[in-house]
Amino acid sequence: MKNIKQQFYKFSALLVTSLLMFSSIFMVGAYWAELISFTPAQENRQNSISIGEWQFVKPWVPGSHYNPGDVVVYEGNYYIIRETVDSAPQTPTPASNQGNNYYPISFADSEHIYQPGYPYYLYDVVQHNGVHYYAYITKVEPKPNKNQDWPGNAHGNRYWALVPNYSTTTAYSLGMPVYHSNTDTYYRVIKAKPANVNIAITNTEYFRPMNTEISYFWLGS
Repeated sequence: MKNIKQQFYKFSALLVTSLLMFSSIFMVGAYWAELISFTPAQENRQNSISIGEWQFVKPWVPGSHYNPGDVVVYEGNYYIIRETVDSAPQTPTPASNQGNNYYPISFADSEHIYQPGYPYYLYDVVQHNGVHYYAYITKVEPKPNKNQDWPGNAHGNRYWALVPNYSTTTAYSLGMPVYHSNTDTYYRVIKAKPANVNIAITNTEYFRPMNTEISYFWLGS
């Protein structure tokens, strides 16, 4: 009887230890958009990201399905999925197909610098020559060799507009970026704001600070 109890205690301890190890592995692979730190093995420090929903960093596996907003890791680099990928083919890989469905990102960067040759989508935000712009059309097609289409140029005004200063009298659509000069912070509208309604920029029901590179991409509601 004594031996049976000892074996039971050993089994229970082993089970608890196994569950704790599994829980730890699971949590390291996940990140919460509301400022819980994500610590991938490749990073030496903790970084927090904010995109408004649970997300998981997934290994890129040929034949898999990925949705816009998914983040995949391939050969130690991270990519955000911009358009639905159905049954990802063996080739091209994320590294060779960045301009279509995969966009390279870094968890360490606090903003996104404009990159010619990649598509951008409605309400995506870029920083170019120290100025912040947002895409106001459904999709900006990649044009790597046409500098005149870059943000800030005359032709680029067909696609890009300056991120506006926040005003309590202005109506803002879901996804719009705004700038708050008092705090020198860019925010994303996460709930449509009606005109002439005084809503503080710190109201987290309506606004979320854009303080990581991934938050510069608008992933929809």
